[in-house]
Amino acid sequence: MKFKQKSFYLAISAFIGTVIGAGIFALPYVFSQSGFGIGFFWLVLLSLILIIVSLSYGEVVLRTPQDLEMAGYAEYYLGKKGKIMATVSMILGTYAALIAYIIGVGNFLSELLVTFNYEPIFWGIIFWAIASFILFLGIQAVSKLELVLNLGVALIIIIIIFSCLGFIDLSNFTYLNLDNFWVPYGPLLFALGGISAVPTMKRILKNEPKLLKKAVINGKIIVFFIYLIFIITVLGVAGKNTSPQAISGLINIVSPYVLILSFILGILTMTTSFLILGHILIQLYGYDWKIPKIAAWFLVVFPPLLLLLLGLNNFILVISLGGGLLSGLEGILLLLVWKRAKKQGKRQPEYEIKIPPFVFYFILLIFAFSIIYQIIDLI
Repeated sequence: MKFKQKSFYLAISAFIGTVIGAGIFALPYVFSQSGFGIGFFWLVLLSLILIIVSLSYGEVVLRTPQDLEMAGYAEYYLGKKGKIMATVSMILGTYAALIAYIIGVGNFLSELLVTFNYEPIFWGIIFWAIASFILFLGIQAVSKLELVLNLGVALIIIIIIFSCLGFIDLSNFTYLNLDNFWVPYGPLLFALGGISAVPTMKRILKNEPKLLKKAVINGKIIVFFIYLIFIITVLGVAGKNTSPQAISGLINIVSPYVLILSFILGILTMTTSFLILGHILIQLYGYDWKIPKIAAWFLVVFPPLLLLLLGLNNFILVISLGGGLLSGLEGILLLLVWKRAKKQGKRQPEYEIKIPPFVFYFILLIFAFSIIYQIIDLI
């Protein structure tokens, strides 16, 4: 395989691996609460919005000579206050995601290895220790493992879909509950995120930065269809019995072999996202705050474990908080950075995007609402 092709696929893999994580397993449940039609509306709208924001971030990365992460770009174009806001958003958002992955993998391992009779928290800590060690090895180990894991995820998804086709009940898609219209919003925003992977994609592409736009678009399209197919499969089989982590609701409906594959799928997807997001936060501490590698690694892997042990262990709550509140703040910051970079960027980018003013302010409004809604919901 030529270097150009290999780096392109590795970049897409890194993007998909960052986006698809714990969030995917909350989606069938929130769709079952609102109804498929409402959930599909949010899936399409937020996918389009996040494609625009991801491409905007890509343009910012290409317009800037320095190799930075989100906090660094925020400081470069918005000043010290921008850097602080971006750092807080990035750190808290990543911690929320890493906690969700530890919870999710712990639950799936406890179901998969039920004969050992250990609590999910035990398996979560085992997963945390292994994933933290891989993070310590660096980006090359992470990106190569990402490609292998993502291929495994794709294969398992295909097997699960074909195994569940005979159990899908179309009546499960007719239910609508307008009272729960906003329920899918936070989890979907969390599940569709992954914007922070864009600088990593640029580093992977190295001498082929012109491929960044194509890699982002391809990655987002692949994620959209993976989510849609997964939601249709689980919701079609389990209906209103869909569990908060999706797979448990399939017990007593599909064969044990499909359940085992489903648990493995959950473990693989959350592992890939844990590795990429963890690496991105290490880079933020290193590139943007000049923190030594070992100290940065320590700051990435230990706080999520501590927060989990202190009681932050509700899967849906963590995902809603990470999506509605922190992803909303991140989206607003990135759009403001993009607007400033259009005027102050010191490098000619390999691509540019144009966002009509009404679309720009509509997206800002959506993100602002997500922050307000999540705060009110928490209160």
